Amino acid sequence: MEPKRSLSNILLFVPGIVLIGYSAYILSHKTLSSQSFSLASLPKSIKELSGREFRRNDLSGKYVFLEFRGQDSPPLDEFLSQWSHYPKLSVILIHDDPSDNKYYSRFPNIHAVAADLIDMRAAKIGFYYLYNNLGTLIEAGQSRSGYDKAKIALMKYLQNDVFDPISLIDHSVWISDLVHQQNKKYVLLSMFSNFCASCRTGKIIDRLNTIRIKRENDVAIIGVLNSSFYSPSDLSVLISQSGIVFPIYLSPDDLSGQWHFYIQKYSKQLLDGVLFLYQNGVIIKSADASCFCDDDFFMLLESTGN
Repeated sequence: MEPKRSLSNILLFVPGIVLIGYSAYILSHKTLSSQSFSLASLPKSIKELSGREFRRNDLSGKYVFLEFRGQDSPPLDEFLSQWSHYPKLSVILIHDDPSDNKYYSRFPNIHAVAADLIDMRAAKIGFYYLYNNLGTLIEAGQSRSGYDKAKIALMKYLQNDVFDPISLIDHSVWISDLVHQQNKKYVLLSMFSNFCASCRTGKIIDRLNTIRIKRENDVAIIGVLNSSFYSPSDLSVLISQSGIVFPIYLSPDDLSGQWHFYIQKYSKQLLDGVLFLYQNGVIIKSADASCFCDDDFFMLLESTGN
């Protein structure tokens, strides 16, 4: 037979239940509040950490990835490198630490704002939200769990708008002839819209220069510079200043037109440093700024020398 509880034990026990119940209510209330965040909760006009301003109406018709960056939020580099170039997607990062400005200065289509403009909930773990082009929430989660679900959702909705590097050169007779003129087993084609020694472009040129010296017998390297942004005199200056040791050509008008079309659709940054590796005249690997796969590209080429 169960012993009887004393009145004092009962009085101590009941407040404990109340406290536990209240704590559970608070936690669930905060979670629900976070999960129900709406784009309409954003101010009509927002000043970014960079000093720029944008309006909530600017998000109309776009997919929006919004994150309350928390102390436990993982790095966003890979996610942003893959997705932030697409004009149909806007990224809003709400920081609890305004000094954390490393993302908006490196990626396009990013609005970074300080948390004091908006009610910052779940500051430690962080929350992200993904909205479709009608402003409807289609995915949400805790940042510390990663962004895989958001990536899958974006791929589902934006897959028809993902840049395919091969589409840039698919119908270019000039590129095809140029590749087939190289009497080497492998041809590495690199297409540049811009040159920046300290950026991805500069790193690519350094790697191409090294390959040109080491693999001269079986690898031909060709550079193509977008003639929409550079003239023949610009090309001469560029070659002398950058130390390029492989041939580089200005794109013909038809290729420049195709190039410009994709720059307008996506971004100039995405269409800079597009790489193709040919084996016996057939493309076996490509890379661009969105795939975050430069190392894989060059590792494949290195493996062919074994």
